[in-house]
Amino acid sequence: MPNQGESCMDTRALLVTETLEGCQRSDMDELTSLTLEADKVLVF
Repeated sequence: MPNQGESCMDTRALLVTETLEGCQRSDMDELTSLTLEADKVLVF
């Protein structure tokens, strides 16, 4: 489990430069908001 203030990206040592173009670093609060606003959500 990540330490307080540490993100999933930090835990996995993933840099923003290693993500797909157009992606941005975010947090669980933003993910929650976007999920609630979405018409459809994929879960796998």
